[in-house]
Amino acid sequence: PALLSRLAPEPDPRSDLALVAVRSVGGEERVVATGSYSARDDRTAEVALAVADEFRGKGLGTLLLERLALVAARNGFTRFW
Repeated sequence: PALLSRLAPEPDPRSDLALVAVRSVGGEERVVATGSYSARDDRTAEVALAVADEFRGKGLGTLLLERLALVAARNGFTRFW
């Protein structure tokens, strides 16, 4: 919850959205990837992705980008920057 509040302090997919991929091992949760967008104007959002080194090349970044694009399009965005 603290990480999410820093990534998107006021969650509203019309202006900002953050997604987090978490892996649970032995009862401990660890963030392994994040993706977010933030509105630059009514139609353009700036996108950012981060994936832990050991999970790169496994499709997490692509999956997060696809999900972000889907939600962004539903909220009127037509371009990622």
